Amino acid sequence: MQQTDAFGEFVEARFREKVESVVAVFKTIEKRLRYAYKRRQLRSAGIMQNNDGAILVTGGLGDLIVVARFLRDLLAHLGGGKFSIFYNSPAVAEMVFQNVPGFSGAYPSHFFKYAKDICLYGLTINQFIYIEKWPDHRAMAVGDARIYELVRILEAHEKKIEPISLMRFHHPFLDGTLGRYAAIKGRCRNDFLHYAAGIGYGGGRAIPEQGRNGFKSAWPGGGQVYYGSQWL
Repeated sequence: MQQTDAFGEFVEARFREKVESVVAVFKTIEKRLRYAYKRRQLRSAGIMQNNDGAILVTGGLGDLIVVARFLRDLLAHLGGGKFSIFYNSPAVAEMVFQNVPGFSGAYPSHFFKYAKDICLYGLTINQFIYIEKWPDHRAMAVGDARIYELVRILEAHEKKIEPISLMRFHHPFLDGTLGRYAAIKGRCRNDFLHYAAGIGYGGGRAIPEQGRNGFKSAWPGGGQVYYGSQWL
């Protein structure tokens, strides 16, 4: 009787292993099909494998403006480069970034998950920088000194932000505390990202050129945006 029970348990265990193996195979196939479908969607949107950075911006219009200034100054520090913006409203992102040097285009935020894998690196930026994809071996193979400097900046940012990692983890719920911390450091919303990354702040104005649809890319020091004939 014990031998029969042992044999039954053995058969059941083997059957379970086979089922789990088959399920794992189907999950792998499903994952690859989903990824292939998303890559096809990216291609249809004009996003191909490139040497750009993929930047996901979360937050509102104010965050877009702050991030635009930061990327303007970051690329100036690096000596050039290109990036694409992923945001929940690409038209608004296009309006803000259209005259920022290195801007390649704005796309829906849900593309970022897949686009970062075909770009050299991927970052999420709001009041903090979240490294979603470090520059990989393909980026290193390019042999561009700007990539090495970017890696150094990101590593320095992670080290500088470490004492306030709790604020970053719970963002935006501890933004009041973050504001007090920035004030102690002699910083404000406009240039805290610059402080954390260790780069210079180029001021509150972007390139003062007329944009499309009545917008201008310049904004006063207060962080406003020009539309038609009035400051918003």
